[in-house]
Amino acid sequence: MNEKHVELFIQHKKALFGCAYSILGDKHNAMDVVHNVFIQFVKQDYDRIASNGHPERWLQAVCRNAALQFKVKFNRISYTDDYAVYDPFLVDRSTPMDNVMLNESIVKLKQAMKVLTEREQKIIKYRYYEDLPYKEICAIMKITIGNLSCSINKITKKIKAEFDRLDEIQTCEK
Repeated sequence: MNEKHVELFIQHKKALFGCAYSILGDKHNAMDVVHNVFIQFVKQDYDRIASNGHPERWLQAVCRNAALQFKVKFNRISYTDDYAVYDPFLVDRSTPMDNVMLNESIVKLKQAMKVLTEREQKIIKYRYYEDLPYKEICAIMKITIGNLSCSINKITKKIKAEFDRLDEIQTCEK
């Protein structure tokens, strides 16, 4: 552990707590998650995490995932909610119908993701769920930026086509 770890963590502790609390709804459990994230953080090589220029993204992603894992472990969340994201600048003004539609979309997205290969799923996960920059994804996947960009375009078209197919099936069933 070095001073950079502590300084960065203190800087983002309130945001991490807000993220965990928004998912868990309990301040004690949220604080436990934040403490566990700190323990994970100090075990990591700071320079490796900071190499992408956004170590706070790493902290936020780890905190969100830890809070979701905590909820799953204690059976307080369904698997359709694992894409929940905390944004302290947005106020939730959704109606119950919006929530139903969102849940249906999440279920449909999960079904659409099943048509992707393991490699394609990793690319989507790195780009949209972990919010990694192209350079970092290229390093992980050992591909060029042009290849990555082309792959992401093809994958999103594949997902859209599957979404349309699922919509068509759902329309026929009604």
